[in-house]
Amino acid sequence: MKRLVVLVCLLFLASALAEDVGTITIYRMADHVRGWKPVVTCDGQRVAAVQGGKYVKINVSAGKHTFSSSNSKNGVDVDVKPGGDYYIRLTATSLGGGGTFDLADPTQARSQLIRMEPLSVTEVSGGVCRNKSQ
Repeated sequence: MKRLVVLVCLLFLASALAEDVGTITIYRMADHVRGWKPVVTCDGQRVAAVQGGKYVKINVSAGKHTFSSSNSKNGVDVDVKPGGDYYIRLTATSLGGGGTFDLADPTQARSQLIRMEPLSVTEVSGGVCRNKSQ
C-alpha cells in the first residue's frame, strides 16, 4: 500500500512539474555555410550546436527566456507559457557574418521541420532551461 501511495505522489509531482514547462524547437534551414555550427544558449546555458537542416526540441520553464549565440547578430526573447509550443529559426546571414534568430510562425515552422532531422545527441546539452530565479 505504501508503494502505491508513493507512486501516486510521484505521478502527481511529475504532472505538476510538466505543467510548468513549455517546449522550444530551435532549427536551422539547410544552407551553404559550411563549418558554421553556432552554439545556441538559453539564458547563457548551452543548448546545442546547430547544424544546417537540423533541429533540437527542449523543455523550458515557464517565464521569459533569452536565446542567443556568440555567432549571431541578435537574440530572441520568448515569454514561455506552461504547455506552450514555440519555434525559433536560426538563419545564416553571410559567410562568417554570423546569423539571426527569429520567432517563427508555428504553422510555417512545422511544415519546414518535416524535411529536417533532429540533431545528434552529441550536439545537444541535456536538462531543462530554467529561469535563474528558480
